[in-house]
Amino acid sequence: MSITASALRDRRRGMLLLRRHANARAVFDTGVEVDGLHERLATRPQLGGMQAAAREVTFECLTAELPEHVRSGSVLQIRMGDQLLAAPGAWRVQQAGRIDDLEDGVTLLLLERA
Repeated sequence: MSITASALRDRRRGMLLLRRHANARAVFDTGVEVDGLHERLATRPQLGGMQAAAREVTFECLTAELPEHVRSGSVLQIRMGDQLLAAPGAWRVQQAGRIDDLEDGVTLLLLERA
């Protein structure tokens, strides 16, 4: 499968936007630091007929900058500027929480409290 010039331009544009709008830095327990987008999205899961407010915490970054060893259970800290978002080791990648989009060159990490 060949990549068209249009698809290549779209990929580069997406990667540029991700770099430009990066609002946080993930610092992994191995010392690797990666810039990306940190989001805490409000969700309302159904729990046996009751609704419970929850947060879906994600970190999106360029796949090429993320080490291959980052998988489910990897521990990380999120920094926004010089400020640590929570206590050290406060986050880890959820089970099956690394979603690589090789076509766009970005990775989405689904996070949970460590």
